[in-house]
Amino acid sequence: MRGASKPVLRSPNSDLPDYHTWFQSSLPPQWSYPRHLRAINTELERVERREIDRLMIWMPPRHAKTETVTVRGALRALIVRPQSNILITGYSEWFARRLSRKVRTLAKPLGLVSKDKTSSDEWETPQGGVVIAKGVGSPPTGVGFGDIFVDDPIRRREDAESILFREKLWDWYADDLYTRLEPGGAIRLVMTRWHHDDLAARVLASEPELWHKVVYPALSAEGEPLWPERFSRD
Repeated sequence: MRGASKPVLRSPNSDLPDYHTWFQSSLPPQWSYPRHLRAINTELERVERREIDRLMIWMPPRHAKTETVTVRGALRALIVRPQSNILITGYSEWFARRLSRKVRTLAKPLGLVSKDKTSSDEWETPQGGVVIAKGVGSPPTGVGFGDIFVDDPIRRREDAESILFREKLWDWYADDLYTRLEPGGAIRLVMTRWHHDDLAARVLASEPELWHKVVYPALSAEGEPLWPERFSRD
């Protein structure tokens, strides 16, 4: 899944097409649009409409969850609400900034990147919005966010099996991240699960009535692969 993207459909001043049409226009020519990404984007469109404001997606590695949920999800949020603030966070500062750079690259041709502030850890839109990238454990201070994207807060099984790491991760989420969500804002959490007592489990336990959860295992109960065109059953 490599290559330069085609021009993304619409600037903030234009009418947006439906989420699926828009998403496909953002993909490099050689990318496919498999069924699990279609299902994910249906849920992301519900978040955009604020039919739900807490979306949790569990997926295996290397199934395009980051490019779909965080990179293009953040870009779409910027197009819809360019005056709003967006937080992108993941397991490390490097990872979060990498995702921010991808969003910025796609946003720049659309006139969504201000010339005044363009660093990968914090950049602005001409309409007054800001995109901030922070690694897990780094508190985003001094600003609230209308859209928060949490992408793989746990990098690997070794981290997940550490009770100290899990406690620190939960404290960061509850004390730093969650308190920065603006009224009417939304959180999208996408991750590979490595432990039964991970962030996803604790988030669900704390607010079971608020979160909408979707699960995409690598193999279905019938043994069918999630993305057979890319990963065979073997």
